[in-house]
Amino acid sequence: FLLFSFVGRISRGGFWLGLAIIAVLTIGGLAVLQPEMFDFEVEKLPPPNFASNVWSLCVLIPSMAITVKRLNDRNWSSWIAVAVFLFVLPFHIGPFFGTFWDIENPTLVEGVMWAALGLLAIFLLVDNGVLRGSEGENRYGPDPR
Repeated sequence: FLLFSFVGRISRGGFWLGLAIIAVLTIGGLAVLQPEMFDFEVEKLPPPNFASNVWSLCVLIPSMAITVKRLNDRNWSSWIAVAVFLFVLPFHIGPFFGTFWDIENPTLVEGVMWAALGLLAIFLLVDNGVLRGSEGENRYGPDPR
């Protein structure tokens, strides 16, 4: 299945569909679990609570599944997705310890990490969402087109 299998390849269309589903799940879950995050009248967003952070970690699994399959389609190693996961994990765990949440006043390390995360996100969106996968069968399976 698109969001839970880490095997095979998906097309760019499958990637964007999966990303849209994940966005809806993320926003919907956060709206239920921590509605104050959507209060646009406050000056500063509250840090994520335990339930919303657990939800974000749960949504990370389908995100990784579509990323792995899309990287497979581009004939990249699945280990790149593991490296991305390990890089993103501090952003999910950090708010429990008071880090990676105050975007307006980050420490030097947090600022560098946020900048690196932005560049990584742009790279992955272009690589997975814009560029065509390898033509024909590759080591991860048949061409999904």
